[in-house]
Amino acid sequence: MIVRGGAAIPSCVGDRPYVRVGIRDDTKTLGVGEATPWPALSADVVTNLATTIGSALPELGKVDLEELPPLEAVALALAPVEEMLRHSRPARFALETALLDAVAQRCGLPLAACLTSFSGHEQLPCNALLDAASDDLPVRAIELKLQGFTALKVKLRARDESSFAREMSALRDLRSVWNGELRLDPNGAWTLDEARERLERLSEFAPRYVEQPVSAEELVQLGKTAIPWAADESLLVPGLAERLAREGVCAAFILKPALLGSFSRAFELAMLAQSAGIAAITTHAMDGPVGIAAAVEFARACSGDPPPCGLAAHDGLSRYPTMALPHHVRPGYVTRAALPGLGFTEEERRRWLGMV
Repeated sequence: MIVRGGAAIPSCVGDRPYVRVGIRDDTKTLGVGEATPWPALSADVVTNLATTIGSALPELGKVDLEELPPLEAVALALAPVEEMLRHSRPARFALETALLDAVAQRCGLPLAACLTSFSGHEQLPCNALLDAASDDLPVRAIELKLQGFTALKVKLRARDESSFAREMSALRDLRSVWNGELRLDPNGAWTLDEARERLERLSEFAPRYVEQPVSAEELVQLGKTAIPWAADESLLVPGLAERLAREGVCAAFILKPALLGSFSRAFELAMLAQSAGIAAITTHAMDGPVGIAAAVEFARACSGDPPPCGLAAHDGLSRYPTMALPHHVRPGYVTRAALPGLGFTEEERRRWLGMV
């Protein structure tokens, strides 16, 4: 396989700049990728990200797909540009995704089958995402239950005591109609003291876990608390995942392959979690359609019986280039796509790159 051409197009959805990526190989197969940094970066930074990807495209190595498994072949293709991409996880992941999308199409396989020898889950349950500040939390919960969702994740936005008290009241209303799995996420906003006190109070609602209650750097200091907690952004801190696995106080690893920079690193963390008895839960980071499709294929490739993933569609997708989400055909679940690679049609891939 030889990459004959490619594109890296800086784009923006609202205040969320991102880069659309595509490669064309020697058989004219088109593979697509996406670099959507999180947290949102400025348009200037994302333009530089596109420049980095564009500079890497002509340097990608030639690989023999008959000699190596797909993931190893793609790693070999990326080898000449690894140093260039060392400080840009979104750029690396976008290129890796585009290469794997092309390889999988050539092999007539879903991308998940190019990541692992496991045949891949046909479908996986998803959690739905709600905001504690919403006025219609119970109504939305009932709607989601009827759609088939079995797990809810609720964002907690409160920064002061009065706001947190209002969120507690909203969660009581929610629990009056929702007896399924509940996950909570304050996005690392609490101090250590606040976290210990608020986790005690939140035990009233029996959440499966509270995701990233404190900053990435402080999470390891949190220790055992009244209810379980999960690590998200902390997994980007070198060595912290391994320490959390050893100490046995973390309930779940929240795996976002695009932020981790590679499918291989995401698999390493999934296996580390499994060996330590920690749940591994794949989610997107409010990515666009290509980033979400890549995350779904990773989740499908993970063996075992994973908990509901965080891969449901989000409202912001309506602002991206029009592409049908190939895995989202049943509410409450993601399913195997009908087409190979990431599951998109050729026309959708071309639309992603502004070619139609």
